[in-house]
Amino acid sequence: MQSNNLGILATGIHLALLTMALGCSPVETRHPSASLSVEKPKPPVESSCSDEHRGVYKYSDKEGNTYFTNCPFLSSKYTLEWERKRRKLSTKNAPTTTFKNINLTANQVAEVKKKVGNRLKDPYSARYHSIQGVLKKTGANETSIVCGLVNAKNAFGGYVGKKPFVGYYDTRKGFSVSGMGTDSADSLSILKRCRVYGIRFDL
Repeated sequence: MQSNNLGILATGIHLALLTMALGCSPVETRHPSASLSVEKPKPPVESSCSDEHRGVYKYSDKEGNTYFTNCPFLSSKYTLEWERKRRKLSTKNAPTTTFKNINLTANQVAEVKKKVGNRLKDPYSARYHSIQGVLKKTGANETSIVCGLVNAKNAFGGYVGKKPFVGYYDTRKGFSVSGMGTDSADSLSILKRCRVYGIRFDL
């Protein structure tokens, strides 16, 4: 038995020396799963942020992966490494914006009521108040803006109260509604926009 083991050992040494003499490298064995690539986890969807929050953000997770984004992440699973906020552009040479009250014609008012009425449950019950127009001028660009109030019946047949609306008037395309106060949040947002244009309402 001992002589057999010595013979096997001698044979192994002989094969190893022969392999080295021929310049061959030993055969490398791999586990089948070693060739599989591990997919990195996808980062969470960026939150919708305004211009004041946009910039460059670097995040990392517990696995050591890093992510660069334009908006802050919502998930707390990612650690903020650093952030570089976007610098505000200088307004030194920016054109000024002015607002001037304008008188709407009867045809323009009728078109405003028609377009607003198309968004109501019962357009025939609509009662309009304080429809006003302003001319917004920024440099050479001019835009006609219309704000107003409307009170109409809902699906149950009751009046909902005065709700603000805002839109833009184009001489070629006519009037288009850009916002209506369907709830308290929308109404407050539209009222603020109209105040910026110099239009105020008594609700």
